[in-house]
Amino acid sequence: MSVVRTDPMTGHLILLSRGRAGRTAAFLSEPVLSKNECPFCPGHEDQTPPEISRIERDGSWLLRVVPNRYPMIEAESASDVALTDSIFRKVGLSGQHEVLIESPDHEAEFDQLDDEAAASIVDCYMSRYGAHASNPAVRYIAIFKNDGRFAGASIPHLHSQLVAFNQIPIRALQEVATFLGGANVCSFCHTKNNPHLISATEHFVVLTAEIARTPYQVRIAPRSHVRTFMNLSDGEIRELGTLMQETLRALFRVLGRVSFNWTFQNAYPAHSNPEAPFHWYCEISPRVTIEAGFELATGIITNIVDPLDAAVALRKAF
Repeated sequence: MSVVRTDPMTGHLILLSRGRAGRTAAFLSEPVLSKNECPFCPGHEDQTPPEISRIERDGSWLLRVVPNRYPMIEAESASDVALTDSIFRKVGLSGQHEVLIESPDHEAEFDQLDDEAAASIVDCYMSRYGAHASNPAVRYIAIFKNDGRFAGASIPHLHSQLVAFNQIPIRALQEVATFLGGANVCSFCHTKNNPHLISATEHFVVLTAEIARTPYQVRIAPRSHVRTFMNLSDGEIRELGTLMQETLRALFRVLGRVSFNWTFQNAYPAHSNPEAPFHWYCEISPRVTIEAGFELATGIITNIVDPLDAAVALRKAF
């Protein structure tokens, strides 16, 4: 069982995951794996746990899904541990942690994949999300990519991760509360004349985050107000994959080929709260600055680029 602890001084939630320290290049000072050592490359399939699923093309695998050898969250059942006054100081977590190996090519970059390969990755996200959302024990599903050392990647081979677990994280609760408690106005649904708008396609929009945590942080959202990406059509899957590639290329034209994270922010599964309002989106965060002393001392995040200026630069680069 994994346990999230609450720091009584700051209120920060800390997941202690000792097993993660054993993975390759867990610390920034350690070198990353070469192609010959990479467990994600073809011919090294025996170096990963048994695969959950795969997508093939021309008789070879295009994408593999495997359990994470060093999971953040263990699969054992867990229960909440409460202190007095109903304030949770420890919360037991259980769930599944998967790795989506997104290309057989060790040198592949997402923005350089062909359209079919990019669409297959988005389709796999949907498929794995759906597989876990049907489990009543799962209350949230996090899908994310760490690309580059400054984004937390310990293996350079193209991959993403999925963690499905038995608690709803604070960010998801806060975002739903924003819809419930505010003016109930969705910024993704009101993009006409929005100065944060970078680009738009038939079904999606790209905007800079209005209050961005990092410089040039962008969000891709559907035009339709829907809670999750579970019902995307084949055409929308291909459109989204291509738009994600185009967005990365624009970011790289402005910033160079930097490390980045992306996350898919979906509503939590319907059995947790089928009425919770939400508008799903993909958030891409370039890692071009670090949180330093001021941020650590105050908890206030500093962004050195106005999101409106970022939108202007990215519109030119698109």
